[in-house]
Amino acid sequence: MSCYEVQPKVACSFDFTNIANQDYYLLKRNTPLEGMFSPFVAISHNGAPLNYEGIIAYRFPPVQNEFVLIKPGESVSAIAYISDAFNLHSDGLYSISYVSPLEFLSKEQMEMTAFDAKIRYVNHLEVS
Repeated sequence: MSCYEVQPKVACSFDFTNIANQDYYLLKRNTPLEGMFSPFVAISHNGAPLNYEGIIAYRFPPVQNEFVLIKPGESVSAIAYISDAFNLHSDGLYSISYVSPLEFLSKEQMEMTAFDAKIRYVNHLEVS
């Protein structure tokens, strides 16, 4: 993750890389792959946490088209304008951390799911 100022906004770029030896389907929800629709980053200003002020989306279980395939060794990238969801108007030191767990399906799990069927179980990986 890297962040930079694009007047008058602050943008962060995110890369998700599959370091495994098999295909995985990453759920785009609650990640920068869908934009700022959830608090997937934690931000503090001079040590004090900032409140997320963006959109919170409540949804039904995911369907297949909400996943992106990442083959072994490949990456997907996204840019999120974090200033759209956090008040970053004060001078000082900001600390930004990615905090949302990654949710994914293996190729076999995806193949067992009927097209556009609601997916009831998604693997969960905490990010630190």
